[in-house]
Amino acid sequence: MSKIYSLSIKHFRSIENFQQVFGTTNCVVLIGRGDSGKTTLLKAISAVLSPSWNYTFNDYDFTNMDTSIPIQIEVTLIDVYEDLLDIKKYGEYIQLLKEGGTIDPNIENEDPNDKIALKIRLTVTDTLEPNWEVVSDRDIGNKIITASDRAKLNMFMVSDYIDNHFAYSKGSPLYSSIKNSLEKKDKENLERRIVDIGRSIFNSVKDLKPFDEFKETSIKIKKDAQALGLTISDLTTLLEFKNNAYSESNIVLHSLNIPFKLNGKGSKRLLSLAIQYGLAEDGGIVLIDEIEQGLEPDRVRNLTRKLARLTTGQVFITTHSRDVVLEPDAEQIFLMRKGEDHLFTFDEDLQGKLRSKPEAFFAKRIICCEGATEEGIIRAISDDLQENRGYGIAVQGIVHIDCGGGDKFYTMAMSLKKCKFDVLVFCDDDNKDIEKSKNESDKANIESVRCKDGYSIEEQLFDDLPWDAICKLIEYVLNESPTRTDILPVRGFPYRTVEELTSIESEDQENIRKILGKKAKRNGWYKRIDHGEFIGKVWVDNYDKLQTDCILRKEFDGLKQWIGDNII
Repeated sequence: MSKIYSLSIKHFRSIENFQQVFGTTNCVVLIGRGDSGKTTLLKAISAVLSPSWNYTFNDYDFTNMDTSIPIQIEVTLIDVYEDLLDIKKYGEYIQLLKEGGTIDPNIENEDPNDKIALKIRLTVTDTLEPNWEVVSDRDIGNKIITASDRAKLNMFMVSDYIDNHFAYSKGSPLYSSIKNSLEKKDKENLERRIVDIGRSIFNSVKDLKPFDEFKETSIKIKKDAQALGLTISDLTTLLEFKNNAYSESNIVLHSLNIPFKLNGKGSKRLLSLAIQYGLAEDGGIVLIDEIEQGLEPDRVRNLTRKLARLTTGQVFITTHSRDVVLEPDAEQIFLMRKGEDHLFTFDEDLQGKLRSKPEAFFAKRIICCEGATEEGIIRAISDDLQENRGYGIAVQGIVHIDCGGGDKFYTMAMSLKKCKFDVLVFCDDDNKDIEKSKNESDKANIESVRCKDGYSIEEQLFDDLPWDAICKLIEYVLNESPTRTDILPVRGFPYRTVEELTSIESEDQENIRKILGKKAKRNGWYKRIDHGEFIGKVWVDNYDKLQTDCILRKEFDGLKQWIGDNII
């Protein structure tokens, strides 16, 4: 069944000009910042393939409310329903998808490896009247495509308004599901059969008798829902009592004789997805906005895994959830950035990065931290900014990630740079085994905030902070681990308590700084995010006391300069 090969959007809502080739992928996962246009993209697909004859538009649907320029949304479809390719329908207006990926309107150039393509265009002028047509891009012109023929494409969008998904009303995904389950000869009689069922209302309601005609469909939906993580004890089709007893919208799914639409948001959404998962398996096009809404992380991962492995049909997903990104292949993930005219696509070699730190790919700017200590320090700086200027770094679209040591912070930064992110590395400079990665990162013009050559962050802090701040760091680790024996006393010195440290001679201070810095590094005193937050706060509070030429002051200035004040 039909699959969207490419999409073009002009002057629709927040998207002025957009073109994207999706190829033959069955699953498209759209990620990106809020307001980047992901939902608008789904709405555009929903509009151009809408089965509704009375789809409405208003001035807000035009970019900047400028109605002098028409809205134009165009999809190129492949694997189109055969009935639509009949010569009496749209067979004269087909185009060819060539082996190299180009669309050729000249059907006389057909090769054995070509695929048939159908281009559908929606145009809306200042009259607000939509016009759907099949485009030939040839002298024969275009042909209007009817709502009933667009309905054969089986396109549905999952949104918050899904109660009608549980009724067998015309145009609902449940109605399409039963049509797909019937033989072709029976489909023509479906409407009559539904009306006849409605006329049996009194006996059905009295006896709470399920309709056998819908039994097979209900069993399949229940099975699909269970595969997606929703357990339903009973799922039958009964008549919901309403004023109009003869409407097909009264014939709805029930669980334990209660209309399913009365369940919670998460359960309703999951059952709606189960219905449409079945449609996708049959070759439909399903649009799911913010797939994670109302679902637990394990359920959303399971659902995404199932959808990513579809071999028929096609599904488009938008998400802000890291759990969703963990399941698809890299080639199925597309990054949308506000104002850009196409999506960023990921290479296979980025698969590991997407799964190890998925949260980074939702950001605008990323700080790649060597470890938990550095990440804690960034959190402390963000808290200080929040207190003093009214907003932290999250408002600026900045995400900080613990890259895990070794040279991973450099390799991650280079991968993110390749994806056109603004990246900063915040790290030690005490590992000579990663000089190659360090040099490659510098050559890639990735900004970095590093300690003095050969130093760790612990050694830098103990080297540069005022002595009373050093005493606070020691007091903190003693309070956190009272039974530790690797803190005080320092070998060669008699000081056994923090109180004794506070009053020692400056000559001893210099020697003890070096020893404590090395011990802190070696024994991992601050290798936790909360520990990093503490030493970060000490660093922030003592900034004004730092020597103007010391490395710690330069590091802090470098971090603040890169963060800046811009709000996205």
